[in-house]
Amino acid sequence: MTQGERTLAEPHAVEYICITPDHVVQGKSVPDEHGTLTVNGRHWAYCSAGLKNAPHDWKETGGVALEAIHHAELPATPRTP
Repeated sequence: MTQGERTLAEPHAVEYICITPDHVVQGKSVPDEHGTLTVNGRHWAYCSAGLKNAPHDWKETGGVALEAIHHAELPATPRTP
C-alpha cells in the first residue's frame, strides 16, 4: 500500500475497487494490500495496481475489509461474510 495515501483514519471498509482491465492485470503481480488506498467521493477505494494518478473504473464492493481483497481473485468483487 502506498503509505502517502493514508491521510484519513484506517478504513473500516473499502467501498470501491478499481476494475480497470489493465490495472487488474498489473495488480496481479502486486502483493495483496500493496495497491493504492485512496478516497472516491467520501469513501475508501482501492486499486490493486497502485496507480494513484491514473483514471479508474470503480465498482462498489458493498464494503469489505482491505485484508479480504485478494489480487489474484480480481475482478471478482469481494463480499463481506
